Amino acid sequence: SYLTERQTWVISPVLAFHVHEFDIMERPWTVCLVYANIDSTTNETGEEILYAIKDTLWHDTKFTTLYMNNTSYTGSQQDAVLAFTNTFELVYSGYSVTYKGNRPQVWVLYAEPFATGKDFWEMDEAEKAVRVYISKKEFFVDGAKVVCERRTCVTCKATTHHSEECPFRKANGWNG
Repeated sequence: SYLTERQTWVISPVLAFHVHEFDIMERPWTVCLVYANIDSTTNETGEEILYAIKDTLWHDTKFTTLYMNNTSYTGSQQDAVLAFTNTFELVYSGYSVTYKGNRPQVWVLYAEPFATGKDFWEMDEAEKAVRVYISKKEFFVDGAKVVCERRTCVTCKATTHHSEECPFRKANGWNG
């Protein structure tokens, strides 16, 4: 309790530790970062990109097989994939990056974990396999290619942003 109240321990001008409370049963919701060479960042654009992702997965038999082999969902394959993709949320990150010679807008794709409660530990690898599969797909919105990538920030280990956009690096006095 004392550690989390204090949060940051500065050891020297170049070394500090930051303490966060966490729940080991909490599942990661991030699927991947989504790069879209589309100038618009409106909600409508996000909905178009999200629909392209869902529609591609709805018609992908490899994805359906992978998902069905790794979930305990009862019901038809179509209903299972639809239920999972209905948990998807696409959020604009607020920045663009240089990626493969382009300057795409970066979005973050989230999906509700399908492994919950006591099956968390048994389903962890299956959950990762499904998310990795999605992150390696290409999608198209009005002819524009949309690609995904799983990435981990080297500063804070989050999967929701690039290292250059890490909130720690933007904090006043951060020397990490």
